[in-house]
Amino acid sequence: MEIDLKAFAAMGVFMPYAHTKMLAVINNNQRFVHYTSADVAMSIIQSRQIWMRNTTVMNDFKEIEYGESCLVAAYNSAVGAELKDYLEGLHSGFTKQFEDLLNPWLRHFRSETYITCLSEHDASEDANGRLSMWRAYGGRNGVAMVINNAPFATSTDALKAYSSPVAYLTPEQFEQELAKITDLIKTNKERLGEIGRDGLIGYLFNAFQFAIICTKHPGFHEEREWRVIYSPTQGKSPIIKSEVRAVNGVAQTIQMLPLLDEPEKGLYGADVPSLLDRLIIGPSQYPWATYKAFVTLLEEAGVSDAGNKVHVSDIPLRQ
Repeated sequence: MEIDLKAFAAMGVFMPYAHTKMLAVINNNQRFVHYTSADVAMSIIQSRQIWMRNTTVMNDFKEIEYGESCLVAAYNSAVGAELKDYLEGLHSGFTKQFEDLLNPWLRHFRSETYITCLSEHDASEDANGRLSMWRAYGGRNGVAMVINNAPFATSTDALKAYSSPVAYLTPEQFEQELAKITDLIKTNKERLGEIGRDGLIGYLFNAFQFAIICTKHPGFHEEREWRVIYSPTQGKSPIIKSEVRAVNGVAQTIQMLPLLDEPEKGLYGADVPSLLDRLIIGPSQYPWATYKAFVTLLEEAGVSDAGNKVHVSDIPLRQ
């Protein structure tokens, strides 16, 4: 498992919120969880892949619009003016060059971004999961797939897919984060001089892109979401394959993220036996039938001691 220290240090300047969250993942051995229906969980285990869906078909497609509106407001505020003035002082014409690069891509961020969503998982949730997530994503036969953090604690460009925490911010809080980035750029002026004008534009572009895609209204904060993000128009992955599928009657392009442990391809500990920490059966009318079915599926997938990895939540099913 490898971490690109240079990229990680740059994240501390241009994405301080994500940097802090990533440090917590590494230091606390943070696990994650994917709440879904039993049939989707079956498909993930049997096919050894997880779907990445386009942001335009998310539960709330306006999430991307929210992040963009926060960024535009902050960039056009006094805080944004301070950032632009400082960068212009470092490199004449920087602002126009950066905006000319960023603006045409805004449409792609909205329409050509594919994501898989997970949530941070605590030890206190090992037995029963999180009730609010069962209600939102489990349906009548929900399953929570608790996973280890190896793929999240690894830096690689091989997949062209990247993980990031979601920030739950008001527009005012977003502005404060932009002010923090401005201060960090000033503090690290000498180090940033080594990457030059083009490097500075690249890092700032990435920071703005992830800020748009990974900012949500504070009302969703209990989800504690992380996103795996893939933008094939920016860089097509040799590993992630696309297929056209119908989901709830809607025809759409799906990106298939393989669950494999192949470090030479940038996949670290992402196969089902390595990845899965536990599987929790949610509130259901048939919990023990579901339990037995998933034990069998995990055994077939090569998971050892599968019977002790599947747990039944004792949260009663609300009729």
